[in-house]
Amino acid sequence: MSDAPISRHALLAAIRPWVASAAVVLALALAVRFLVIEPRGIGIACLGEPMPWWCGPRDLLVVISRGGGWGVASLGFGMLALITGWRPLAVLACGLGLWGVVLYNAGAAAFGLLFGLLRLVRADSGITAPNSQRPQGRQQG
Repeated sequence: MSDAPISRHALLAAIRPWVASAAVVLALALAVRFLVIEPRGIGIACLGEPMPWWCGPRDLLVVISRGGGWGVASLGFGMLALITGWRPLAVLACGLGLWGVVLYNAGAAAFGLLFGLLRLVRADSGITAPNSQRPQGRQQG
């Protein structure tokens, strides 16, 4: 990787798909939160008999959110991404982290998002692990 500075146009072209993807995940999570989980009328409708077909998936979303599932999944994928260096795990950690921050799992999801972003930045910058054969620190002599 060269040390030449990247042009503004090239930088915008590189980050545009990531920003668009994050916007889509945030929009979907906000829609789920404010249109599916929080409305009182939907919760009341799910108490009646017979229950509408969409109550099962809604209840599953609520149970996962209450149990911290989004945050735990994001944190797990983020840690695995850092350990293995596998980029798809980092992308998954970022997506679940954004989703979890919106859906009531901000603590663990934020750390999962951070770990995923750290792995993505490291992968994009070309930084590799230190070479174990190269001496560390100052040499005597």
